Amino acid sequence: MTIPQAIEGGTWKLQSVSASDVAGNYGYSSFPAGTPTDLIVVDRNPVTDNNPAIYHYKGYVTGVSVQPFGLKIGDPVDLNLALFLSPYGGLTGGANGHISSSGFATKPYPDYTTVSATDGSPDTVDIEGFEGCSDFYCYAGISLQLRDPSGRALNATGPIDILSGLRSGDWPRLSATFSCNEDSCDGAPPPFTVNVRGSFPLETELLTVQSKTPPPSGISPAQWSGVFNASAASNSAGTYFNATAPGQFITYGVPVLHTGTYRVLLGVQMKPNKGKFQLAIDGINQGFVQDEFSQGVSYASRDLGTVVFTSTGNKAFTFTVTGRNPSSTGYTLAFDYLHLVPSLRLETESLKVQSITPVPSGYTSARWFGKFIANAASGGAGTYFNANAVGDYITYTVPVVKPGTYHVRVGTQTKPNKGIFQLAVNGLNVGPPQDEYSAAAGYAVSDLGTVTLGVAGNQAFQFLVAGKNPSSSGYTLGFDYIELVP
Repeated sequence: MTIPQAIEGGTWKLQSVSASDVAGNYGYSSFPAGTPTDLIVVDRNPVTDNNPAIYHYKGYVTGVSVQPFGLKIGDPVDLNLALFLSPYGGLTGGANGHISSSGFATKPYPDYTTVSATDGSPDTVDIEGFEGCSDFYCYAGISLQLRDPSGRALNATGPIDILSGLRSGDWPRLSATFSCNEDSCDGAPPPFTVNVRGSFPLETELLTVQSKTPPPSGISPAQWSGVFNASAASNSAGTYFNATAPGQFITYGVPVLHTGTYRVLLGVQMKPNKGKFQLAIDGINQGFVQDEFSQGVSYASRDLGTVVFTSTGNKAFTFTVTGRNPSSTGYTLAFDYLHLVPSLRLETESLKVQSITPVPSGYTSARWFGKFIANAASGGAGTYFNANAVGDYITYTVPVVKPGTYHVRVGTQTKPNKGIFQLAVNGLNVGPPQDEYSAAAGYAVSDLGTVTLGVAGNQAFQFLVAGKNPSSSGYTLGFDYIELVP
């Protein structure tokens, strides 16, 4: 993709586009001299050599040639990608961020070409390659894995909105090779390649409103809902819904380009007049009720758990007002961005309970099982099952998009009153019994080996109480997440 340099606020002319689809089919299209296609500038401040566009890229590791610093498949990736209009006439990219919390992290911008070990090792590693380019300064390389989110062909003759595709679309593959960059590299890991999958946020101001509660009498459409501009917001803009009562709603159409599991992150604007809302995706509640009230104006990211999409296309994201904070002066809502982050992790608080040992006499359902909130848990929440005897069980429905063999990892909450469980998938035991007992509260990961799922669809993951540690005071179980690593 070659972009001739334009004046600030000008229109770039798209001369050529190269890209590949999700199947890896490569395509290239050039536009005849004299008939360049407009490249729509969607940023408030177009990209120049002195004014980069920063995109927040999040995802997970899909492959690694060796495992330095404990890096493994499924580790989270969190990068800021910077795009520059090079003085040489091309689009240049760089990145800073981290891959896995205990793995390695890049140095602060602008020194984004160097990656440092965070396990105490003094050695540093440099990004040697990125989709065939060097040192992360990839002329046009940023676009190699992009598709126009509207589905238009690469040889389209109309305008192609590359920048909003970058900001609002999906970047399914990214690959980088790392090696030691010191004169003496004794003890350093050998060169290794990391492949990841991730995505950029979807700006709510670029989404289509599918439906909403009609504006009350005396309130104009512009007063009821629309787009606001704010320098502190992602992409300097967001959307508002000036609701006046519980039950009112607004629904956005959200394009999903790939099936799979996604973590739902939502950027919100907080103010003294904000209300509470419940998100529903295609009619099913997602995450907990969220409160946008704040005594001052601020922006925050909310983690609404994981969702599995078994089909692509537009999904209905409905935000319904459920009430307001006692200190709030209104019910209005405001949204900044929606980020669907590809993940291998299914949060148990987002899973359906398929079956469970009946609630004992004298117990309420909430005392028997439910969801807990904890900052230390993945996604800020998990589930509990207050079993009281060997043989008690709880079964979760785990949706799987593709058949195949998966490595099973279960995140657990450990405590002095926890029991031992045996996992069975579709009726067959997987891995040995796992002990959740710990003298102090904490979190752990149980590696349960592999399971082969012959068909896609809902799978039954049953956790059966098999006993308890002699030091434990009970048989209760606590779960954080389930990871299925292909």
